[in-house]
Amino acid sequence: DMLNTLDKYGVKGTFYVTGDFVRRNPERIQRIIDAGHELGSHGNNLINMTEVSYARVQENIRELNDLCEETFGVRPRLFCAHLGATNSIVTAIARAEGVEDCPVCNRRVRLVGRV
Repeated sequence: DMLNTLDKYGVKGTFYVTGDFVRRNPERIQRIIDAGHELGSHGNNLINMTEVSYARVQENIRELNDLCEETFGVRPRLFCAHLGATNSIVTAIARAEGVEDCPVCNRRVRLVGRV
C-alpha cells in the first residue's frame, strides 16, 4: 500500500483527511501517524468553504481538529480546502483555528481545475 511505498523510499507525506474518513478508518489514521506522517485537514465535511457562513467554516475546521486531537492526540497543522475553494476569509478562519491554509495544495487544485 501507499504507506509501505513511502516507507520503502524514506518519504514522509501529509495525508489530508475529513471527519468521516477519520471516524470510519481510525486504524488507518493511527498507522499514518505511527509511520511519522502528518495529518492535514480537509475539514470535517467536504464543503465549498467560500459558499457557507463564517460560523460554518469555523465549525467545519474546528470539528475535525478536535476529533483528531481527541482520538489520536494530534491536531492537523495544514488545511486544504475542498476543491481549492478558499479566499482570504477562509484563510483567516483557518489560521484562527490553528491551521495554515496550504497554498501549494490549493494552488495545485485551482490550476488543475483550469486545464
